Amino acid sequence: MKIAIFGLTACGKTYHCNRLANFFHLKNVSGSSILLKTSKIKKSKEPHFWIGAGGLNLTRNRLTDPHFDVAADKRILEIAEKENNIVVDSWTVPWLYKRRDLIRIYIGASLDARNEMAYLSTREKVFTKKILREKIIEKDLDNFILFKKIYNINLMNTSIFDTYLDISKNYTNPDKVSEILYSKIKRLRAKNTVN
Repeated sequence: MKIAIFGLTACGKTYHCNRLANFFHLKNVSGSSILLKTSKIKKSKEPHFWIGAGGLNLTRNRLTDPHFDVAADKRILEIAEKENNIVVDSWTVPWLYKRRDLIRIYIGASLDARNEMAYLSTREKVFTKKILREKIIEKDLDNFILFKKIYNINLMNTSIFDTYLDISKNYTNPDKVSEILYSKIKRLRAKNTVN
């Protein structure tokens, strides 16, 4: 089974990929980790790395020179083509992977829910909720521009996904979200409706 999880900043992609990997006994492939290895940048210990100074600076550099993204995406696609039991946390794989053996899941959440999830996810409250919200918006916009520029991907095009799960009302109950995800994936596998 191959699963790709997509969602905007702070929607819980990484968290739910970890849970799916454990539940279905899959290898967890983190697009962010591969990008950091490709760019040879060490992730700092700061909470909310991708919306902190280090992550936002990296994203801005990627806007002018996307070769790290292209190399990372190439590596992720190589893994996805070779491995049979994986879950991938990625901004691009749902669009770039062309085979039909991939379950594409879009995890959606309102900006308010994503802001709250990001705020609650760390003990250290480095950012106020207002600043955190601004940084989430900034990262989303940078990624919209980046992936449109590199691959002509419209990140708001949900038509390629096998299922969409809006967790805006359930984000405070991750067990319930996981149960819904497990159920959706099992149904997709049983119906063999993977695009």
